[in-house]
Amino acid sequence: MKYTNKIFTSLITPFLMFIYSCKPDVDDDLIIINKSPYSISISKSVPWADSIVNSIHINLRDVIKPNQSDKIPNDMSKIASWRLDIRSSKDKTLKIWVFNQDTLIKYKDKLSINQIVQKKLMDTLLIYNEKQIDSMKFKIVYLGKQNIQH
Repeated sequence: MKYTNKIFTSLITPFLMFIYSCKPDVDDDLIIINKSPYSISISKSVPWADSIVNSIHINLRDVIKPNQSDKIPNDMSKIASWRLDIRSSKDKTLKIWVFNQDTLIKYKDKLSINQIVQKKLMDTLLIYNEKQIDSMKFKIVYLGKQNIQH
């Protein structure tokens, strides 16, 4: 039994090291850097629907304060990447809706996220294709309403 464990360990360890070494060196974690004077929340499209989360309560949990950044998780976690999300979307883009936190608080019990978008009460809609996201190294600097640095 000990001999079998040794053989297994001696085979599996190099295999795992090989798999890990095949991971690309590209860091494709999406980071939003908020350089605006106010706190923001974001919603992102999901590739299979090109829609957004319609709950203000969910958006209010994830707030990016001024001069702070946040890593935006991919819905598929480690299984997929942002590149796969972009490639899977209907128009091959990633859409990010940016909301001023004060707007979400103001309309929390009055409007849904979709209604806020329809009434154009959000800060802005960011749309990026894969080439743009790559050139920005997956970092979006948000300077304020309609003022985005690439």
